[in-house]
Amino acid sequence: MVVPLSSATAFRATGREPRLRSALRGGGYGVLIGGTSGAAVAAATFDEPGFPISSRGEAALFGGVAFGVLGGLVGTVAGGLSPRMRWAPLPARSGAGAAVVSPTVRDGGVGASITLRF
Repeated sequence: MVVPLSSATAFRATGREPRLRSALRGGGYGVLIGGTSGAAVAAATFDEPGFPISSRGEAALFGGVAFGVLGGLVGTVAGGLSPRMRWAPLPARSGAGAAVVSPTVRDGGVGASITLRF
């Protein structure tokens, strides 16, 4: 398979996303993941007849809220500590270069070799 170099797109980092935006994004993901998994686990493991929570639905609600709050806190901290990078495409270089990808079979294994031509 031959890929012309003119069709390849390069990217470069142009800066970081603001920490507040990253923290809010991480918190949102944490609430979503923590709440969903907490509700599912609480509903699946509910079988205590003497427990103050009397139904599987209440257990799911309690687990979803508890783990949603915990996930939101962890996600906010993680998002604030590691903001995402912003990427911008670079203009394609002109030229007659190409990348050639060739499948290889050696010693019972399968692989690929890549040749770059500039």
